[in-house]
Amino acid sequence: MPVVRVRSGWFRGAVVAMTGAAGCAWAQAPSNLDLGGPDARARISAHVFYTDNYYYEPTAPEAAWGTVLRPELVFIAETGKTALHLTGWGEYGHFDIEGPITNYFDGYGGARLLLVPTARNRLTVDASWQHGHDPFGLARTEGTAVGSEREQDEWDHRGGGLRYRYGAPAAKVNAELGVAVAEREYLTNELETRFLDFQTVTLDYGLSYNIGPKTALVANFTRTDTEFDVPFDTNPFGADVDDRSGPTYQVRAGVRWLATAKTSGDVQAGYRQRHFDAGSDNLEGFDWQAGVRWSPVATTLIDIRTARSEQQSYRSDARVIDVRSATLSLRRAVGTRTTIIASGGRTDADFIGSGREDRVDDAALGLEYRALSYLFVVGNVGVNNRVSNLADRSYDRLNAFFGVRLGR
Repeated sequence: MPVVRVRSGWFRGAVVAMTGAAGCAWAQAPSNLDLGGPDARARISAHVFYTDNYYYEPTAPEAAWGTVLRPELVFIAETGKTALHLTGWGEYGHFDIEGPITNYFDGYGGARLLLVPTARNRLTVDASWQHGHDPFGLARTEGTAVGSEREQDEWDHRGGGLRYRYGAPAAKVNAELGVAVAEREYLTNELETRFLDFQTVTLDYGLSYNIGPKTALVANFTRTDTEFDVPFDTNPFGADVDDRSGPTYQVRAGVRWLATAKTSGDVQAGYRQRHFDAGSDNLEGFDWQAGVRWSPVATTLIDIRTARSEQQSYRSDARVIDVRSATLSLRRAVGTRTTIIASGGRTDADFIGSGREDRVDDAALGLEYRALSYLFVVGNVGVNNRVSNLADRSYDRLNAFFGVRLGR
């Protein structure tokens, strides 16, 4: 497969191409595309939030109180041939520490259109936009003196994709082909953040073989090409060469099942290879993703997940961040109105090229109480601990919130 190159204007061209493809698919679908019977669901959450280490400081942490407001909206319209899902949310946080890096506003909007012209053909079109920020003290601002920044590191993340599936639930073999594009662009502190802007193009192909009515063998091949817009300023005597860009190849195989009403899972393992355009040594090795949901009784749900993945590097001395993670969560209903949520996990991050290794452990305990039909009282207490072999990168953090959620 040839190397996919992404240059100026590629994202707009890809979106135009996907929009055109979606229009063709819509035009070729049956004429009975009335979406009828829409269902809109809205909810809003308001929390009082506390943390004993707002800036993720390894020493002399600073505590903060704040309020967080989060409205959400979901719109669903479906027929036998089509489905349209729209989602959106916003989140505003205001804290009692003075300065321009203590408050934030994030938001998200996404759309998914599903077309099923025949029993064996399915086309999905996705598009999304998210505005977010990197909390001060994480990512690029690690080790930066508080008060030295003009603003939060804010960014926009845009993405879109097409996925075609051939097959039917009762068929022995099903195949899927997908393409997705994404772009992250930093909007503030541009002199320092322009090195973090990147784009990705992902192509993937999957096969599944049904060995029973609820169990299938699966195999997937994925290629993701990543390109950064601007290399780090690391060579004062000549042109800088960026060694973070390049393609990643993944091959996985495994099993997916819904054995009973009590358990479901998707377990895959294989091989990963990350290439770098600048000629650095490839990164390769064992690759996996696994998720198992188990409900031993009607009131309890256990969810276990683990995966190997990668994060784009925000450091000039690291080509990519190799991430291995595992999480365990438990939801248990107590009576008819109360739900307890407990979770814990570990993430190991290897900063390839720099020798830095981090381990992050986290645990949380939460509670939801349904006071009225659509009114919930919610609370949560969590702890985070990062241990790093790099000086001044370890920290401990306690978080807690208490508030209400109104809506479905």
